[in-house]
Amino acid sequence: MSNEVGTGESIRDKITLPTFFQEMALRSVVTKLGGWRTAGPMNSLYNQYDHKRKIVNVYFERMSNKFKLPERFKGTFVERWADYWQAVSKDYKDVLVDAVKDVRDKPVKGALIATVFGGTYYCAKRNPDEASFRDALLTCSNDFIFVGPPIRNPETTRHLSTLEQYYNEGVIRRFSFGVFSIMWVDNYRDSVGAYKATCQYLTPEWLKFRKRIIDVGFLNKWWVLEKKMVDCDINPQEWIEECIYCK
Repeated sequence: MSNEVGTGESIRDKITLPTFFQEMALRSVVTKLGGWRTAGPMNSLYNQYDHKRKIVNVYFERMSNKFKLPERFKGTFVERWADYWQAVSKDYKDVLVDAVKDVRDKPVKGALIATVFGGTYYCAKRNPDEASFRDALLTCSNDFIFVGPPIRNPETTRHLSTLEQYYNEGVIRRFSFGVFSIMWVDNYRDSVGAYKATCQYLTPEWLKFRKRIIDVGFLNKWWVLEKKMVDCDINPQEWIEECIYCK
């Protein structure tokens, strides 16, 4: 402080003219917005962010009001197109502002909504497709070859053989629900042009559709196929035959 007095300079003298006008413009806009919110002797970070956000909104509102289409575009498609996108942007902006306010006022609800949306996005990104099902089937078939015939599980054998038969017939279909998928069996392949294959009244019935589902895909896994391969090297009939032979 003594150095400033000794040199004849003060803090006000160090403020340049552009900075002074910026400060005055900022204070005038803030005054119109209702003044600064204070929490103690100094402004909190939230109040500073809140008022800066309001200042930016006022600036963009003024810029949008100043922007006008030329007279030759009045009443044309260009004006309607501009009004439409302006209304859409305003709606999205209002939704975003309301969402931020709700999250700030109710953090638990905001965290729950964020968790739901995050989990849905995670599941959707890991929703398996038909190619992954075919790859999983081929992998399981190759692994099953190394299991000896006497100890092969009959249920696993029937399941893999049935899936291969469906692929040979071309009747396997996939239906996606966004976050998971199902593999089901149709009556005919796509290339069949018979009346039974094209008539909409002869399509598979919805009440019996659950019997056509052969697998469910979720989180990059096909759960039925994985379950069938758990005990693929255990043959229950092997022990029964040995017991009968011992008797």
